[in-house]
Order: sequence, then C-alpha cells, then structure tokens
Amino acid sequence: MLNMVELTDEQKAFLAGLLDAEGALQIRPTTIRINLSMTEYFEIFKWLEKLLKRKIYIKYRNNKSIFAIDIYGYIAYNLLLELKDYFIIKQDNAEILLKAYESKDYEFYKPILNTYTLRIGNINPMREFNIKIGKDLLNSYLHGAYVGDGSISFIKTKNKFQGNFANKYYNACKLFLEFCKFGCISYDKIRNSWRWAWGGNGCYQRLLDLGISKNLPSWLKEKNY
Repeated sequence: MLNMVELTDEQKAFLAGLLDAEGALQIRPTTIRINLSMTEYFEIFKWLEKLLKRKIYIKYRNNKSIFAIDIYGYIAYNLLLELKDYFIIKQDNAEILLKAYESKDYEFYKPILNTYTLRIGNINPMREFNIKIGKDLLNSYLHGAYVGDGSISFIKTKNKFQGNFANKYYNACKLFLEFCKFGCISYDKIRNSWRWAWGGNGCYQRLLDLGISKNLPSWLKEKNY
C-alpha cells in the first residue's frame, strides 16, 4: 500500500469527493495519472504533497494562478486502491485505471475510460451511481465535492446566504438534495449541467451543521501545513 501516513475513513471520503468534483483520472500511453488543479486551497495541496511525496506546482491561466499536483504510476494505483470504495461519480473511472495499471494494456483501456469522462464521453445525465460509501461518511464525501464544485455567496442587499453545487449528472445533485433535505434541482441549459441550489440563512446554518462548507475540514486545519 501507500508509503505514507494512513488515511482515516473521513479523509478518504473527503479526498474522493474532491477528486470526483475537481480531479482528472487519466490513462497515458505508458501509465495512469491522477491530476488535481484548483485556484484555491493551498493547504490541501501541501497536505497531498507531504502525503504522496510528490511536488505541487503552480501554473497560470487567464492571469490566475492554479495549484496543481500530478500523481503517476504505482503511487496513483495505490491511492486508487485506498479510495476505490469512496468514489461515487468517478467510481467507474477509478476501476478502469486500476485494471489498466494491473494489465499494463493502456491502449485497450483508454477508449473505455473515455466513455465515462465528462469532457470526452457520451454522458447519460440520468446515470445512477453504485454508492459503496457508508452513510456515516457521506457528509465527508459531500464536503470534499462541495469544496470542489460548490459555491456560497452572501447577498448584502438581502442579508442572506445562497449557494449551489453543479454537475453534469442529475444524481450527483440529488445526493445533496437527499442528504441535506433542502434546496431544489434545476437544469442549466447554457452550461449543460444540473444544479442543486439553496438560499437563506437557515439553509446555510443547516449546511454547516451537516459538515458541508467551502471551508477546510477541521483535521486539515489542525495540521497547519
């Protein structure tokens, strides 16, 4: 397994949610690759740098700095083994990468992977997920996913909070609706995606009570990377 400090179940769930929302699981000509790139949350990248013993780097796009980390080969394989039962949206992708690395037949598995990727594949927006993660860890998973693809804003004129989570899959948004029990789901024709949206200070407080926010998880704050 990974030559690193053992991850707790809560950390695995959070990281799987984050990679489901913002990560890229890829097959290269001679290996597999996991990439995570974000404009915020430097602390997460420092944690991953120490955890995986891989250097983070900064790239620039449209005058914005982006933190990034690439994980290849054996380390990526072992990380996927740790997280495979915690993924929801990219669970199929993770399993394909594992098979590709084990067989070393990357040419065979790459087109199979493409059918499940959001950018390349023929997306079935109503696709259902095989959820293996326990309900007691779903809040940690959703926290990671919300850090990746969620938003929260405060409207001064109305003195209230509002937010949303957007994804190509309807059932990804439904996870938030069923877990939080507030908000609504709508389809955004312009962005071709589904959106779970909520509004009001009561909903914002309930979201925090459920352990979901745009903040770092408490265990990562305590590390002080």
